[in-house]
This record gives sequence, C-alpha cells and structure tokens, in this order.
Amino acid sequence: MQAVVVDTGPLVAYFDRDDHDHASVHAWFATRAFKNRLLTTEAVVTEVTHMLDFNVAVQAAFVAWAALAIAVMPVPQTAYEEIALWMRGYAKVPMDFADATVLWLYRETRDSRILTLDRRGFGVFRLPGQAKKRPATVQL
Repeated sequence: MQAVVVDTGPLVAYFDRDDHDHASVHAWFATRAFKNRLLTTEAVVTEVTHMLDFNVAVQAAFVAWAALAIAVMPVPQTAYEEIALWMRGYAKVPMDFADATVLWLYRETRDSRILTLDRRGFGVFRLPGQAKKRPATVQL
C-alpha cells in the first residue's frame, strides 16, 4: 500500500461542496483513497479547519473523518529550523508552514506521493539536495 501525504486543498475541497474541485476530489477519495495509506500533519488539519470556518458542523465532520481515515503524523520540533529554512527559500512562491510540513513528511515517508491542488507551489518546491526533482504528486 503506497503512502499519500495529503495537503490542505484536497481536504477542503472534499468537505466543501461549493469548492470547484469538490467533484474530482470526491471521486478520488471514493475510488482510490482506500488503496493508499493517507498521511498528513497537524498543521494541515489546523489549516483545513480554519478554511472550513464557514460551518462548525463541517469542521467537526472533517475532524471526525480524519480520526478514522487519515494518519496525522507529528512533526518534531527539531525539524522546525530546517522547515523555516525551506520557507525562507520560497519568497516568490510562498511556502507556508503547512506546505513545509507536507514536504517534510513526504521526505520522511519512503515511496510516497503528495495529494495536492497546489500545482503552482508543489510544482516549484524541491527538497534540499534535489534541485531538479519535483516531489511526486497524485493526479486527480
């Protein structure tokens, strides 16, 4: 079973029926999510609940779903200095903390891919020492 590190965008789209990516993300979760080990970080969970702030019931539904469907992996504080360096390195295409934790988890998880709607950011972001190699992403 392959690991898929899930970014904020697909989770928001999955729970926000008005999101323009809702249908494609819903189809991916319905047909492919169970074939993968879904991972994310607490920073992503926090960002998703913030972006779903239009409805507390939807936020609660997401948190309840996350408890069952996705492994929320801790990012150790010892990684924060490295993450801050990555964030500083992307001034033109900003890398926020949640994005940086997704990239960190991707690096830490062997043979994984990233499920993201942020093609602009994750099309540019690179791991240190791999300037020519983009992170592997899931196609929706």
